[in-house]
Amino acid sequence: MNLSKLAVFFSLNFIVIGITVLIWPFFIIKNFPKAFKRGWLSWLTAFFMLIIDQWTKIIAVQKISTYKPKVLIPDIFKLEITKNKGAAFGIMENYQWLFISVAFIAIIIFFLLSAKPVKQMKLLYLGYGFLIGGALGNLIDRIRVDYVIDFMHLNGFPVFNVADLSIDAGLLILFWYLLIGERRKKNASSIS
Repeated sequence: MNLSKLAVFFSLNFIVIGITVLIWPFFIIKNFPKAFKRGWLSWLTAFFMLIIDQWTKIIAVQKISTYKPKVLIPDIFKLEITKNKGAAFGIMENYQWLFISVAFIAIIIFFLLSAKPVKQMKLLYLGYGFLIGGALGNLIDRIRVDYVIDFMHLNGFPVFNVADLSIDAGLLILFWYLLIGERRKKNASSIS
């Protein structure tokens, strides 16, 4: 990527983030009661996943040595502390500002989506909650210690944490919801 494209990319990101930061407080103040009432399942799930994620990371840091992993199931599953400064699989290491920006934007988007009318299925709200909780869990790490604390290692997979599992669960639920929604639309149109 050449320097001019990189400058445009950074400029656009800062503009979007700046506008979001300026508008966001007004949206929260105006729409929080309605958004919370409609998206209570999302917020309860997000809060629950955030608490579990942060609690497990604190326990992991206290109980697991950085140099000696705890093997729970030989050749399958172990607990080991890693400091992930990148995204999934450690890609794009040392781009914390990008990950923090993306997490803020994702949380805002899912907050807005969770404030939509109640006609949506509870499954969708549950998916939003898992996504918000996971994004907040890793965002807190990135802001607090400048990396994400990962500690679960399943053989053949990169080291992960509860926030990563929460995000994966949210994506699976949203994918499932989209499949169900498409089937319902097809069934409704074939009946008509």
